[in-house]
Amino acid sequence: MEDIPDDTLDERIRRLVDVLNQVPGVVTRGSCGGHPDPQPGQWPMGTCYVSFRIDPDERGWYALEFLTWAVGQYQRAGGPWGLRVWSAGLSPVTAGRCLFFALIGTHGVNPDDLAESIGEWLETVFWPYYGSLKPPAA
Repeated sequence: MEDIPDDTLDERIRRLVDVLNQVPGVVTRGSCGGHPDPQPGQWPMGTCYVSFRIDPDERGWYALEFLTWAVGQYQRAGGPWGLRVWSAGLSPVTAGRCLFFALIGTHGVNPDDLAESIGEWLETVFWPYYGSLKPPAA
């Protein structure tokens, strides 16, 4: 989990990035909230994504289970969210650090809706099951 500077994110995707960075074992890597006139590397309005990596340990596995479940809740309700996985390539130098994931929204999706649900489910679903991963209160 890491803090992302305010000026580096599309405002439309900020809340989802922030909530994903609260999930133990998740480190966000890139995002796009969609743009009315997309430039190279930008996604069109009505679509969005947040890419992330998962720590290769028990925390990461729990996080992946949780996020897969969360996206499944939206998909079963007909929501336009998907979870994609890809490898950045294989080499002895990057072994174990090539696997990336992304939450992808399409068809005019509002990323704040998923962010709100994940935030709620962290409290009502994730922490009750995986409470030993919760950081101590400050």
